[in-house]
Formats: sequence, structure tokens, C-alpha cells
Amino acid sequence: MAARALELLDSSPLVADTGLVIIQIFPKERDEVAAVALSRLALVDERRYGSTLLLFYEANKEGSSHVDTITEA
Repeated sequence: MAARALELLDSSPLVADTGLVIIQIFPKERDEVAAVALSRLALVDERRYGSTLLLFYEANKEGSSHVDTITEA
């Protein structure tokens, strides 16, 4: 479900050009979410807190360039 939501938000006018999208998932869902082809949102950070993974995406007019940074608490 998170992958589909991210896909919809990538093309949504509801996300401002300077917008931030935060997805909260179970870590085992990461591969499914990472497989989503994005044109506007770019992964800028991810943080794991126990059994919760937060993925931070910023709107990017120039296309998507994924940066994987992992911070564990």
C-alpha cells in the first residue's frame, strides 16, 4: 500500500515543489517501495527505529536521484 501511495504522490499536485513526503513502513516493505519508479520525488534520508522505517522524499523538479542514507537510533 505504501508503494502505491508513493507512486500517486509522485505525480500529485498536492505535493508542493518544495514539499517533503515521509513514508512509514515495516522494514521488510523497503524493497517494494524502493522499486517504485519516481520522476519527481527523490529519496533523501531513511531512519530505522526498531520495527519502523521512515523514508524521506523531497520534491525534485529535475527528476529523481536516489541517495540512500541510513541512520539507526
